[in-house]
Amino acid sequence: MTRKLLVCYLLVLVTNTLLFGQMQKKTKAAYQKDLQTLVDFAFSETQAIPGIAMSVVKDGKTIFEKGFGYAQVEEKQKMKENTSFYIASCTKAFTGLLAAILDEEGVIPMEGTLASYFPKIKFDAKLEADKITIQSLLNHTSGLQNGPIGFRAAYSGEHTHQQMVQLLSHSKPNRAGRGNFQYTNVGYNIYTLIVQEVTGKKWQDLLEEKIFTPLGMDRTTAYISKAEKGNWPMALPYLAEAPERFQSVYLLKKDNTMQSAGGLITTAEDLATWANVQINKGKVNGKQIFSEKVMRDAQKPWAAADQRRGPFQGEGYGYGWMSGKLGDEKAVWHSGGFPGYLSLMSFMPEHKIGVNVLINEPSAGFRLMYLLAAFSYDWWLKNDDVLADYKAQIQEMAQQLSQQQEKVTAHRKKLAERTWQLTEDFKAFSGRYVNEGYGTIEIDGSNGQLAVKMGNMHCIATPYTKENTARVEMVPGRGEVLVFNVKNGKVTELKTDGDIFKKVSQ
Repeated sequence: MTRKLLVCYLLVLVTNTLLFGQMQKKTKAAYQKDLQTLVDFAFSETQAIPGIAMSVVKDGKTIFEKGFGYAQVEEKQKMKENTSFYIASCTKAFTGLLAAILDEEGVIPMEGTLASYFPKIKFDAKLEADKITIQSLLNHTSGLQNGPIGFRAAYSGEHTHQQMVQLLSHSKPNRAGRGNFQYTNVGYNIYTLIVQEVTGKKWQDLLEEKIFTPLGMDRTTAYISKAEKGNWPMALPYLAEAPERFQSVYLLKKDNTMQSAGGLITTAEDLATWANVQINKGKVNGKQIFSEKVMRDAQKPWAAADQRRGPFQGEGYGYGWMSGKLGDEKAVWHSGGFPGYLSLMSFMPEHKIGVNVLINEPSAGFRLMYLLAAFSYDWWLKNDDVLADYKAQIQEMAQQLSQQQEKVTAHRKKLAERTWQLTEDFKAFSGRYVNEGYGTIEIDGSNGQLAVKMGNMHCIATPYTKENTARVEMVPGRGEVLVFNVKNGKVTELKTDGDIFKKVSQ
């Protein structure tokens, strides 16, 4: 063997040895070890994460599912892979699949129009309701907005099916205009009004019948009451935006606020099944549950959508799925958020890898959720060691969280220094205030304070800076101002965010 050939042989041998070494690292056990290290590091650095649940699938199999930390801090209840978790807007992908199924069955065609399903509703002429299709409601290009429907469905819970149908008359054109993407919940809310009008069944029951049962997702439901009746272990929501850790969030979901754009509880374990059926074009364990066409239609980016979420760059939106890139790789995903809850479902169809992340705290959890997903994809797809890089990102995240906590502390101090600017006694503000669109606000001023209630929401008001005003935080982390109209010592109405609520009783 010549010297030149010997050198070439040695180079090939070394290269193959290195590659073989890298391949040896890509095992479930090695991934689980590195992920555990990263999660432990995140818990230690932030001191602000109650719990995390994750599942990862690869090549049609679940390779990882586990819970970390606590589902319920006070009870020291551990987070597990089968802990029930509210997934907020990730619900849209399930509702979107239901829509694709009902379209294939000819029950509710995608080309059907809003006006055709609600001929008795007087829509704003500028909406051109006869041109708003089912598909446009689902891919956020309807050009429609409707605050009352979205608010009642997600927050107050003050609604019936018929009330929601009547509230369709409050629909207005949005800023984007028909044909242009503008993300919202209301398209999905309206779609399921149509579902009930056409089929006589609730969307919750159709999801059970057509998706959860066929997939064997027996810990996934749109009814909180079902989970409570079954005594399912549940992750509770927390906030860690201030130095005192793990403030529990009072605003828990009930059946009346489990809505089609954000109204499911599931588990990391069930989401592994969900990821596999997405990647495998409707198949689970070799069995075709849904047609390939249905899956293709649900995932297809029907609308252009330039939207970034963490490291994911969106390019198009389907029926509850965003498509685009994670780095240079094609990815499909959806995220969800509600006070105290964060969720991410994602997969890379070409690599047959899916990652789901659930965290019950949004302040530190928002960035961490995306970091854990990106880490998982990088770990399996890159040859280099990515752990050190992600540790550095977590350290940066922890520093940012600390700065945010300082700002929150300073803001709270300013709020505490305010004094009431009311011209009348607290009792004068007691009563029911009604807005045709948004419903009823009840105020009780009998105990030297203003106790404010609106459906499922409630809080004790605090002072604001102007005369006859009060600050409320009925949605945790979202402050609003109530402006009272007082005439001759009597309160006649209040205004909040431009909407007027007339006082109808003491």
